[in-house]
Amino acid sequence: MKNFVLALVAFGMMAGCGKEMDQQWSQLGVDLQNSGYTTNTFNVNAPTQKWVFKAENRVDSSPAIENGVVYFGCNDSYLYAVDLESGQQLWRFRATRSINSSPTISDGIVYFGDRSGYFYALFADSGQLFWRYIGAGAVSSSPKVTHGLVLFGSYNNNFYALDSHNGEIVWSYETGSPVQSTPAVDGDMVFFGSWDHHMYALDVRTGDEIWKFETDNLLAGDPAIANGQIFFGSWDHHMYALDTSTGDEIWKFKADSLIASSPAIANDLVVFGGYDMHLYALNISDGQQQWKIPVEGPILARPVISGQTVYIPSFRGQLYAIDLQTGEQKWTFSTSRHTGQIVSSPAIVNGILLFGSRDNHLYALE
Repeated sequence: MKNFVLALVAFGMMAGCGKEMDQQWSQLGVDLQNSGYTTNTFNVNAPTQKWVFKAENRVDSSPAIENGVVYFGCNDSYLYAVDLESGQQLWRFRATRSINSSPTISDGIVYFGDRSGYFYALFADSGQLFWRYIGAGAVSSSPKVTHGLVLFGSYNNNFYALDSHNGEIVWSYETGSPVQSTPAVDGDMVFFGSWDHHMYALDVRTGDEIWKFETDNLLAGDPAIANGQIFFGSWDHHMYALDTSTGDEIWKFKADSLIASSPAIANDLVVFGGYDMHLYALNISDGQQQWKIPVEGPILARPVISGQTVYIPSFRGQLYAIDLQTGEQKWTFSTSRHTGQIVSSPAIVNGILLFGSRDNHLYALE
């Protein structure tokens, strides 16, 4: 009898552990710092297509996953929720216009913006509206949720902090041009780039400017933070590393084209794509190039690093798996060549890799 009871306890503990280990992917960039690095693993061998979900227009939004549900926006104006295992639609919510913003999930609420100037908070389990903010301008920036605030940029030149519980504006900061960038947060500081050529650092609670750094062209990608440094690319062809506290330049690296992709960081490497159809890896401490490989098409999406593999989509419909240390190609997966351009960043959960495409589909590979 004693052994039977112990067996039941052990089974309960294992079942509980299995449930606790169910993986999540709550936001673009993996974490608040936009590191792009995940401990979630994916099969490094040639993948197979688990399922594909057909939407009614292109899918530029990157997926977020929580509790076995995949959330993503679409240019057909819907925010979709589909089952992770089957790809079956659970619900969809119609926004006012197309959704390029990637959703963020926090405490059972899904946050995202659309191209009409509305910003939404939905209940994740039902898709019912929690609150809506009107007047943000077109939004393709993906939100970060922290300090009780929802943080995002807008094409009306402003960066916003809304109360996560009711959508009321707490503060806003005006730049000189649209803010397409998804912010990064480190402690009490929030960082984002603007088309006015500047990277900004603000106090996350008050919106007060701490510093700003000027480049020679617009900033469309997202910053990433590691080791007290912020990394970001510019259309002036440079990848920059600055001190997060002061905004002082530590190093900069010149690529062969504009940089619209955002960096991912792991193993002392900064990895990013260029419009020149190459993927770069730089040493995090001094910006020296470690390797550079050609791909088919410009890179606009942000890479994701899992273990020793970089997953990076190209604008010509290819998803690449690249060895992080050597730059050697492990495999590629192709969508529709002429209509399947990819600007959606991959997400990895429970051994499944997901991404959207401009061929109107969300793909799930295993």
